[in-house]
Parts: sequence; structure tokens; C-alpha cells
Amino acid sequence: MILADGKTVRTGNCVLTWDGLRNPEVRTSGSTSWNISCAFDVGSPELAELEQIANTQLAAGRFKGAFPHGGNWPLGNMVNPDKIPELAGRMQLSFKTSNGVPPLFNAQGQQLDIMQAGGFLYPGCVVQVLADCFDYDNKQKGLSFGILGLMFIDTKAPKLAVGGGMSAAQVAGAFGVQAPTPGPTPGPTPGPSAPAPGFAGGPPAAPVAPAGPVMTPAANGVTYAAYIAAGWTDAQLIEHGLLVA
Repeated sequence: MILADGKTVRTGNCVLTWDGLRNPEVRTSGSTSWNISCAFDVGSPELAELEQIANTQLAAGRFKGAFPHGGNWPLGNMVNPDKIPELAGRMQLSFKTSNGVPPLFNAQGQQLDIMQAGGFLYPGCVVQVLADCFDYDNKQKGLSFGILGLMFIDTKAPKLAVGGGMSAAQVAGAFGVQAPTPGPTPGPTPGPSAPAPGFAGGPPAAPVAPAGPVMTPAANGVTYAAYIAAGWTDAQLIEHGLLVA
């Protein structure tokens, strides 16, 4: 929706496709650009609203209503279906600022710093953007949408395979291997139990419940059955003080 100033738009839900907030672009001029890109359904009402504020800026700004030849218009770029097939048919818009990381909020209205929000800045996250429009005339000229703020709406939406343009399964297929199925992280593998002192061969560790005749403390918790399975006799156990006579 367009805010009361007539120059600012709060978008509805859109899909984040590029994060340039954590790693801003340093231009050849030496200035820095913090930016994001988002995908919108072509029928989204905010596209018409964003076009409206772009035309307002074109009329009121340096170009005095005459769009420059070869200039950059901020609307019209579609999502590349080869890069992001899940968003094919949607329009992709960029939003940028030279004023540092804009204010970031979660869906509950709590403000986040860039470290807290870092885990949400992934391709596929559903967001809303607070945007304005500005014009520029340097090495290039045209209009661009500015980003005044960002709200994270759905931080559990599926992640898109934007980086290389292929999913893990597609990459695995290209290499002729099977993509591993994610599973629980295995715990540490138990090591062998230390053998009881004086016991050659190391009998198995004792179960929780003792079994067989009563063993002495010198048995170190190893059961009677474990000693017998290891080849010990009652006489040997008694001789070594391991079994109550």
C-alpha cells in the first residue's frame, strides 16, 4: 500500500531472491550499496503502486518528467526461470540504499540487528519491503527503488537453490551420484570398555542388573556370566578374590 506521503510503498508478501545486506556492494566510485532483490506475482497490487511512485519521482526529480534515453527503469525484469524455476513468471525488483543496513523487523514487530537477522536472509524467505524511489545520473542514469525497511514474514519457507542455479539433487545427478538423504546427526560412537585390572582379554561391560553369583568389589562391576564366558572358572574367580566363596 502507498503511505500517506504518497512516496513510500509497503509491499505485501514477496520472496527474497538476493541478499546484499550482509555483504554490501562497494562501487568503483567508493560508495557502498546495501541491496536486496525480491520476486512478486505479476498481479500484485504493489507493482502498480511502485510504478506510481516511480512516475512521481520521474516528474518531480532531476529528469523533470522526461525519462532519459538509455536510462534504467526499476520495473520490468522477470525472474530468470533457468536460475529460479520455482519463481518462473514472477517479476524481480531490486531495492537499495547507501545509508547502511535499513531497520529489520520480525513478524512480531521486534527490531533485529543484522546478526540476529542473518539466518533469515536466504533466497526463499518471505518478506515485506518498505520502499521509496530515487533518481541518479552518474556513469548510468535512471530510477531505482530504495529500501527503507524490511520485515521477515515467513522464515521457515523452503530455501531456493539460487546460488548455482541447481538443487543438490540436480548437482548429484550431473555427477552421476545419489544425493544423500538428510537424517539425524549421529551421536558419538561408543569406544571399547576398559578391561578390569588383572583380566586378560577384557570381558564385556557389565549390564545394569547384575547376574550370577555374588561378585566381590575387585570384579570392578564385571558380571559373573561375563567372566565365565571369557573362560574363567569359579576356582579362578575365588583365587583372585573376584567371587564370594
